[in-house]
Amino acid sequence: MTTRQTLPSRRQSETVHLVHRGVEHTFGVSRFDDGRVAEVFAAIYYGKGVDAETYARDASIILSLALQYGTPLDTIWGAMTRDHLGKPVTLIGAIVEKLVAS
Repeated sequence: MTTRQTLPSRRQSETVHLVHRGVEHTFGVSRFDDGRVAEVFAAIYYGKGVDAETYARDASIILSLALQYGTPLDTIWGAMTRDHLGKPVTLIGAIVEKLVAS
């Protein structure tokens, strides 16, 4: 079984901006010492009672765990749902696309 590559309690992160489906989003990214993406913090807010924020947060956690267990970002990107034009359907897919492209 693969072990999880943990991160220090205090670490640098960067803020990344993207537009997905006409809405501007901001998310945080922390990296391993070698520069690979280690975790993602997607924080969105559409209003009280909207599940999108919870979905984005949970998807970020799952993405971060996959990266910390060694799944390459390209592999994750290859598994994301896309529309008929090849564009990501979900916010987490758009985040992964942005990270792969950078």
